[in-house]
Amino acid sequence: MSNVNWGTWTQAIGSIKIPTYGNYGGKDFTGGVVTGSGKLPNSNVKGVDPLDDLFKQHDQQYENAANLPGLSDSQRQAIIDLADLQLTSGIDALKNDPAWNFSASIADKIYAGLAEEVFLDKLLGRALPSELADLRVY
Repeated sequence: MSNVNWGTWTQAIGSIKIPTYGNYGGKDFTGGVVTGSGKLPNSNVKGVDPLDDLFKQHDQQYENAANLPGLSDSQRQAIIDLADLQLTSGIDALKNDPAWNFSASIADKIYAGLAEEVFLDKLLGRALPSELADLRVY
């Protein structure tokens, strides 16, 4: 059985919408609810599987970036970049975990791979010189 929420979609980029995943996968989707930008995650809600646990941790790190007092904009961005890097590293490890590969549905695996690609692209786009960033393929 898949943990992709085909009945709950959220805005991703521009007019592109994506389904949510578990209780934490998807833009502005946290604790099983589409919250809108900048809302605090409900960390009392458990993730439905190891991938959702990674999304939950990612949400909590974004919350830290937004709400820790006294941080500069560059420090906040560093927390966000680290959260994105930890998410992509965690997804990569999960994709190589035989137990998860056995239990996850094909839809879950596709969702994981697409999430990893989106955040890697975000990280690489930030690292590329501005004249090269326009050459990225979406």
